[in-house]
Amino acid sequence: MHVTVITDASYDAGRAGFGLYLKFSEPVFNADEHRFHGAITDVKSSTDSEAVAVARALRIAELLCTGRKLRSINVVTDSERTINLMNQKQAPNKAEIQLTSLVHQLRQKGIK
Repeated sequence: MHVTVITDASYDAGRAGFGLYLKFSEPVFNADEHRFHGAITDVKSSTDSEAVAVARALRIAELLCTGRKLRSINVVTDSERTINLMNQKQAPNKAEIQLTSLVHQLRQKGIK
C-alpha cells in the first residue's frame, strides 16, 4: 500500500489549524481518498503548525492502513523546514520532536 499525503496548516494571532488530504493506492474504508481538518494547540508559528499537521497525517495514514502492508508515504508540504526535519537535515524544536520521532519509527518499520 502506498499513500500520498498533502498537508496545509496555518497560524495567525495565536490560532492554528490544519487540513489533510490522503490518497491511498487501494480503497481504505470503502474510499481511496480521505480528508481531515481541525485545530492545533500549543504551537507558536506556521512552521510548527505544518510539522504538527504532517505528524497527524502520518499517524492517520498508519492507522488507516492497519492490517495492510504500508510500503511508502509520500508527503507533499509547502514547508521547507518540515521537509528538512523529515530528512534529518535540521534539529527539531519542542513542537517538532513528535514529527521527527514518528518519521524515525516509520522508517524502522521499513516504510519509506
